Amino acid sequence: MVQNSHKEQSVRRRDFETASLINPEESYMVKDRNIRATNWKTIKELVDKGRYFTIFAPRQMGKTTFFSEFCKELGNDPYYVPVTLSFQTYRKLPVEEFYSEFQDDLFEKILKRLKEVKCERYEEVEELTKNTQLNNHIDFKRFFKKLNGIITQKKIIIFIDEFDGIPEEALKGFLDTLRDMYNAHKLGKEFFIYSIGLVGIRNVAEMTIENVSPFNMADKVRIPLFTLEEVRDLYSQYTEETGQPFTEEASSRIHYETGGQPFMVNRIAQILTNEIKPNTTDPITEEDMEKGLAILLVERNDHFTNIMYKAKKYERKLLEILFKEDIEYNIDEEGQNELEMHGLIKKGEFNLAQISNPIYLKRFLQLYKKRDNSEKKYYFDEQYPTDLFYEKDGLLNMPLILKNFGDYIERIGLKLFKISEHNQEFIGQLQLMCYLDSFIAGGRGDSNIEVVSGNRRIDIKVFYHGRKHIIEMKMWRGQQAHLKAREQLISYLKSENADEGYLVSFDYRLPDEDLPPNTSSEVEIEGKRLYLYQINIRGEESRRTV
Repeated sequence: MVQNSHKEQSVRRRDFETASLINPEESYMVKDRNIRATNWKTIKELVDKGRYFTIFAPRQMGKTTFFSEFCKELGNDPYYVPVTLSFQTYRKLPVEEFYSEFQDDLFEKILKRLKEVKCERYEEVEELTKNTQLNNHIDFKRFFKKLNGIITQKKIIIFIDEFDGIPEEALKGFLDTLRDMYNAHKLGKEFFIYSIGLVGIRNVAEMTIENVSPFNMADKVRIPLFTLEEVRDLYSQYTEETGQPFTEEASSRIHYETGGQPFMVNRIAQILTNEIKPNTTDPITEEDMEKGLAILLVERNDHFTNIMYKAKKYERKLLEILFKEDIEYNIDEEGQNELEMHGLIKKGEFNLAQISNPIYLKRFLQLYKKRDNSEKKYYFDEQYPTDLFYEKDGLLNMPLILKNFGDYIERIGLKLFKISEHNQEFIGQLQLMCYLDSFIAGGRGDSNIEVVSGNRRIDIKVFYHGRKHIIEMKMWRGQQAHLKAREQLISYLKSENADEGYLVSFDYRLPDEDLPPNTSSEVEIEGKRLYLYQINIRGEESRRTV
C-alpha cells in the first residue's frame, strides 16, 4: 500500500477528457486514428496533394483534437505553414466585422509560424499584413495572391474549426473564393492557399446557397466513432499508469452502450474510475459498468442537453423512427438528414434508420415517457397491497408485477394506445418502462432497454438488487407467432445466462372481434422457465376504476 501511494504521488495520473480539446500530456487520447476521406485517402495524402476538404461530424466527436494534433505533425516540416482558426464566435457579426476579426487571427498565426521556421522573408510578410485590410472575400483572395508572391517555397495549410459559425451573409462569397483559389491552383495559373480543411458538423461540400453548391469540388472526411479496439487502447493507457484494468466484458459493454461515441466513452470512464472504483487496482467489471451506466443515464451534462434539444426539435421524425417498424434510412429526407447530422440516428441493418446507440435510445425514452406518467394513479389495484410486489428478501416479485401491469392496461384501455401513427408494440413497451419506474425508483437497481441487433425489437432488462429480469414484448399475431416469440426469448435467456424470462403479448383487435380476458401462465422449455402474459389493450372507458 505504501508503494502504491508513493507511485501515485510521484507520477501524476492523466484524466479522461470530456470538456475540451485534449492535451495528450494531461488526458488519455486515442492516437493514430485511421481517418480517411470518402476516396480512402488519409488527411496527410489530401494535404500533400493540395486538396481542399471538409471534416465533419456531430459535436464532441474529437474533430478539434484530431486536426490540432495533425497540425502539430505538419509543424515538423518547415515547408508547411499550418494555421488553425475558428469561426465559433462569428455567427452574428456583420460581414466587415467578421473579416476584421478573421484577419487579426489569420495574420497573427501566419507570422508566428514564419518566425518559428526562421523564414528569410518574414519582414516582407509582416509589412504586407500591416498594409492589408480585409473587408470582404475579394480582399481575402488578393492577400493570398500577394503572400504567395513573397513566400513561394512555403505550403500554406489552413484549418477552420466551427466553420458553421460563419455569418450567413459572408458564406457564399467566402466559399466562392475558395473554389476560385482551388481551381486556379489546380490549373497551375495562380498559387493561393495550398490546402484547406473546413471543420464542422455540416458537410460543407454539400451545402447549397441559392440553389448552387459553391464548394462541391472538396473532398469529404467524416470523423468516425471509436472502434472497440480504440476503446481498448484508450482504457489500456489508464491501466498502464494506474494498474487498474478494464475487463474485456466491461470494455465491450461500454462500446456497445455508447456506440463508440467519444464523449460518452470518456465520461463513463470518468464515472467508473472516480466514483465507482476509485483509488484501487481492482479491475473494472461489467457489473461496475452497470452502476456507471445508471449514473450516466440520469445525469445532466452539456452533451445530453444538446442531443435532447435536438430530439425535441426534430421530435416528429425521431418518434417515427422510435415507434414505427422498418423506417428506411434516407439521408436525402430532411428530418433524417438533420438527425443524422447531429449524431442521433444512423444507418442500421437492412438499410433501416435506427437510434445511434443504446444510451441515446434510453435517454429519448426517458424524455417521452414523462408524458405518459399522467395515468400513474391508475397503476395499482386496491386488491393488491403494495408490499406484495416485493419478496421477503426485498427483491421484485416480477410475476405479480407483470400481472398487475396487465390489469392496469385493461383498466386504462385504448386511451394509452391512441397514437395511431405509432407502432402499438412500442407504445406498450414505453408504458411498461413507465410502470416499472414506480418499483425501481430510488432502489439499488436500474432499468435498461436493450436493442437486439438484427431483430429490431426492444427488450427490457431490469436490474434490481443484483437480480436481472429479462422481458420480451410482442403484439399478439396468432399462435404461430407466439411460439416463435417464445423461441426468441429462450435464445435470449441462453445468451444472457439467465434461467427465467417473461413474454408479454399485447392483444389488440378490432371492435367487432371477440377479445379474450387477460391470461397468465408458466411453462418450462429447455430448462428455462417462461412466464407468459397475454394482455387485452382494447379496453373500455366504462371499465376504469379510480
